[in-house]
Amino acid sequence: MGAQAAKTLSSSLALEIDEKRMTQAEDSEHERAIQRELEELPEAERERFERIRTAQNERYGKELPEQMHSVLHTIRRNVYERQGSESIKEGNFARFRDARLGMALLLEEEAEKDEEKLRKALATHLEVCYVDINGPQFGTPREQELQKEAQFEPRRSLLASDVVSITNVYIQRLGLTRDETKALFHKHNSKHLSALTMPVSIDEGWNQLELHLVFKRE
Repeated sequence: MGAQAAKTLSSSLALEIDEKRMTQAEDSEHERAIQRELEELPEAERERFERIRTAQNERYGKELPEQMHSVLHTIRRNVYERQGSESIKEGNFARFRDARLGMALLLEEEAEKDEEKLRKALATHLEVCYVDINGPQFGTPREQELQKEAQFEPRRSLLASDVVSITNVYIQRLGLTRDETKALFHKHNSKHLSALTMPVSIDEGWNQLELHLVFKRE
């Protein structure tokens, strides 16, 4: 074997080793994330995930961390959507708000390398901020009636500072101006919250929220 061929082979082997190490590191990261996210799921959903994982292992003869992490995200997304729908039916809008925040955080995890998902994550965070401005309350309509409380109490509203901070990070990463962020806020909330009777209008909600946001300079 000539010197040049040996050098080429050596470089190829080194590249293969580096790729293997990178794959192992990514697999370990997926496995840690799976363990962490499973702890947040209801027991029935954890059991569902484990059944799918067992079937995958039997089919392929090994663990597939990246694919299973994607499966877990699908399960989480279904859980948040179901919780959101159930909360609306119950009239429990504080629980609805928590379900939407869960969805926003899930989108945040998926948004690292996908600008469209980053935009969806921002839109959902803007939605959570708008719901917060309306002051969502826990309890069913019957419980609220007995306690003489409304489903929303704007006078008791509280914008979560961590949600606002993440929202501003996304605005900066996407490079959005005030007008672009406002358009996204109106479009998303008009589409997803139009069936709800909110005491604070979308226009007024924006007027209150924009004071806390940081935009790209126009």
